[in-house]
This record gives sequence, structure tokens and C-alpha cells, in this order.
Amino acid sequence: MSPREVHRVKVFGAQAGGGNPAVVVLDGDDLTDADRQALATKAAVPDTAFVRPDGAQFAIRWFTPATEVGLCGHATLAAARVLRERMPAGAGRDRIEFQSATSRLIVTQEGDVSWLELPVPANVPFDGSRNAIVEALQIWGSETELKLPLELTPERDVIIPLSEAADLNAIEPEFDQLAELGREFQVRGFCLLSRQKRDTTSNFSVRFFAPHIGIPEDPATGSVAGPLALYTLAHGWAKPAPVVTLRFEQGDAVNVPCRLQVEITYEGERPVRLRVGGLTSPPVAQQL
Repeated sequence: MSPREVHRVKVFGAQAGGGNPAVVVLDGDDLTDADRQALATKAAVPDTAFVRPDGAQFAIRWFTPATEVGLCGHATLAAARVLRERMPAGAGRDRIEFQSATSRLIVTQEGDVSWLELPVPANVPFDGSRNAIVEALQIWGSETELKLPLELTPERDVIIPLSEAADLNAIEPEFDQLAELGREFQVRGFCLLSRQKRDTTSNFSVRFFAPHIGIPEDPATGSVAGPLALYTLAHGWAKPAPVVTLRFEQGDAVNVPCRLQVEITYEGERPVRLRVGGLTSPPVAQQL
């Protein structure tokens, strides 16, 4: 496989120019899946998006350094930023539609914020071993007891709510043990949720680990933000409203501070619309 042009974009930065890196490949129609995986491994970022035109929309796939995944929020926003930069002014740049193998995804631009509209998720109880997760994450003692239920998102991420006494940023998982659990439970990742926060404008903080798919710790995970928001509402950590807006901190523990906004619109008690938003940086082209 000869080198080709790719585009690097940072997404969900706490400020302009920061954020979780993603790579976007636009001219990959000639690539095999093995080629795509090799490129994603070489890119060495949490996710690489492969995009191609498909009628009025764009087909999209995502690969981590180790495997293909079913959904990635920050790489989708990165792909939209690359496409928007290449479109002439007034050519529908503020609304870009993607189609993955399972979902239609819409990205809109409102001022400086890029918004990704996702299917409204439904979390389910997680029936794996809570004790095994506590051991792998190295969170011990009554002061860090997991008092709320663990839940599983549609992308098979385990939501792990921490008690108020637990220090989120001090947690140092046993990554080999956690990777083994990820394979055993057949989950994508382990997501710690805390009411601790650094910024007064934030509501919650998050850490996301997925060592078994090539992401020891993800600085920002757009696809899990919606399920997390719904979890906080279901368990009384956030107040219901016709339109709920929440802000999540992530990435501070790995010195890549990211901020994710979530907006959920309700009709009565039923959530009918979900958007995840944040900043995106200008694309940087390179050969890979």
C-alpha cells in the first residue's frame, strides 16, 4: 500500500486547538479492510474514519489501532470538519449526513460548535462481575464503593458510576487485567462516571478505558456521552427538563483536556433527540 493523504483533526478540546485526535481518510475506496486496519494502526490515534461519497450523504467506517468499531463520535465530527473545509461556501457545509452500517448520523455547525445527532440510546443492566471490574480498576474500600448499578450502552460500554468520595483522576487500572475482562465480557470499553469536576461550567467528569481494542485511555468519547447523560437522568444525578443540556469533562487525567456537550430533547417523558457537541480544530494534511 502506497502512502496517501490523510487529515488530522482534534475534537472536543477544552479550548480551540486542543482535543482528542482523529485521522480522516477520504480516498480509501481502493483499500481492503486489512489496508484500513494497517492505516489506523499506523495513525496511532484512538480512531480513524474512512469516508466516501454515497449519493447525497457519506458512508463512514471507524477503526481503532486494533479493530473496527461500530460507532465513533469524535472521528465523525472530525470527518465533517474535513469535508466542510473542502466544500465551497453555501454548498450545504453546515449540515453533513453520514450513514454507517447501522445508523444515520447528522453533523451540523452552530457557531464554533459542531453537533453530532445520534440515535437515542437505551442502556440495559450489566450482568458481568462487579467485583472483577473493581479489582481491575484498583478501586477499593467502602469510600469508593459502587453504590449505583452498572449499565451497558448500545455500543457495549460499561457505565461505572463512582461514589462522591472516589478520586477519579487517581485511579490507575491494571490494563492487562482490564483488557482480559473486556474480551471476556465482550464489551467495547469501561466508562467511569463521577460528579467531581474541575470547571464550574461542567456537570460530570469521565474516564474511558478500552485497552483490548487498542485504546488504553480515550481523551474524549462522543459515542458514550449520550448514554451517560441518560444514566444521570435515570438515577437522579441530573434534573429532567424539556431540553436537558449537560457538559462532561474528559481527558484531564492524560493531559488532553476535553469538554463534551450533550443535549437531549424530550416529548413528555420520552427522549426523542440526542446531540453531542464540541469544538473541532482545522484539519492538518499529511502523508501516511
